[in-house]
Amino acid sequence: MRSSVKIAKQLGCKTACEIGVYQGDHALEMIRELGLKKIYLIDPYEVFDEPSSAMGKSETFPDNEGIARDRLEKYKNQCVWIKSRSDVAIIPQVDFIYIDGSHEYENVKADLERYYSLAKKIIGGHDYYWKPGVKKAVDEFCASRNLKLNTRKPDWWICK
Repeated sequence: MRSSVKIAKQLGCKTACEIGVYQGDHALEMIRELGLKKIYLIDPYEVFDEPSSAMGKSETFPDNEGIARDRLEKYKNQCVWIKSRSDVAIIPQVDFIYIDGSHEYENVKADLERYYSLAKKIIGGHDYYWKPGVKKAVDEFCASRNLKLNTRKPDWWICK
């Protein structure tokens, strides 16, 4: 179990949002481990040009969407699918927000600014140690607001 999910479990999180669902592995972990009542799943499932991405353009994103939907079918009543970029998606406040969409600095920075106020208990994400844009955006965001940043590979998180 990822470190941020362990903390979210300790905090009693029952609603969540994941930005960047990919094939649904982490969403499934969150649903199972946290016993989520509702999870908002934001992913445009479109090919994008991201130089730091580990995902090659040869992947077909509709296939990933199908894999994710199949994987989460058992939990369809808890899932709210938002097939959109995170900069235009609309969600209500939730206990836990997990950011693992674009890894580019400007996009991570925008996600933090847009979604921080929507997280009631914890906001976190993935790839802090491996993606320079993620690390820079998270470090700057925390420093500018005097927030305590927690990290443990592969996650970062901020408790409220």
